[in-house]
Amino acid sequence: MLDPETEALIQRDCPTDDRERARQALMAITREHVMAQSDEALSRTRMAVLQLSGGDIEKIEHYAKCAVRDFRDVIYWASQQKPLSRAGSEKAEQ
Repeated sequence: MLDPETEALIQRDCPTDDRERARQALMAITREHVMAQSDEALSRTRMAVLQLSGGDIEKIEHYAKCAVRDFRDVIYWASQQKPLSRAGSEKAEQ
């Protein structure tokens, strides 16, 4: 089961047809894959996957597999990303 914040990001960022695949990819990351096997670390890792993917299902699946191998990679990569403002993301689309 995904926490409400993660589910909200899936709803916001993923196309309707990809949401179940996104949930499955994220649920493949379990507490056994994260530090101290904690729910907080699990949630942070799943959120990092969503941040890196931008809602793209192929990227969600890719980064989820990376997180299963070593969750620290996706946490680090997400921390290095510069968040776009809403205006910035609209400019990028034009």
